[in-house]
Amino acid sequence: MALPSVEISLFCGAKNKILYNRPSSEKPSMKVVSSIGALKYRHPDCQVVKRRGRIYVICKSNPKFKVRQGGAKIKKRRR
Repeated sequence: MALPSVEISLFCGAKNKILYNRPSSEKPSMKVVSSIGALKYRHPDCQVVKRRGRIYVICKSNPKFKVRQGGAKIKKRRR
């Protein structure tokens, strides 16, 4: 059985768990990069903000320049 062409699905390993579904016409709202050093100078209105321990570059005049620094968070195991 094939997936519908309207949705993009991401599967996790051999267990085939769907991690997320989103319409293919919808663009991701924010890019995730490892370093935002040069990206903060993309537009004169870009601002660097820190929220909940993550660093973001936001641009209210042109939202396509939104960037977040960092990848997946690693949870600490409790013993």
